[in-house]
Amino acid sequence: MRNVAGAIPASGLKQVSNDYSVGDRDATVFCNTMRGSVTITLPRAALHGGRTVAIRKADAGANAVKIQSVNGEPVGGAVWVTLTLANEYVTLQSDGKSWMVVAHF
Repeated sequence: MRNVAGAIPASGLKQVSNDYSVGDRDATVFCNTMRGSVTITLPRAALHGGRTVAIRKADAGANAVKIQSVNGEPVGGAVWVTLTLANEYVTLQSDGKSWMVVAHF
C-alpha cells in the first residue's frame, strides 16, 4: 500500500547489531556497534521517492555505522554516510534519484 506521495508507509522501528538492508516498513533503524561496525543498505531511491528513513548509532562504541545505497546511488551527495559518535543520527529522504540528508546530528 502506498500513501498519496507514492512512498511506502514505514511504521517500523528496527534494532540491529549486524549489517542490514532497510526493509519496506522500516522508518527508524537503531544500530548497536559494540560487536563491530555495521553497514546499513538503503533501498533504491528510484523506487522510494518521498520516503524518509532515520538511522541512529545507539551506543558509545568505537565502531562506526556506514550507510550506503544499492546500485551506488548517492547518499547525501556521497557514496556513503558514516556515523561515529554515540547517538549520532541521520535522517534521509529519497528524491527519486538519490538519498538526500534532511538532518544529521
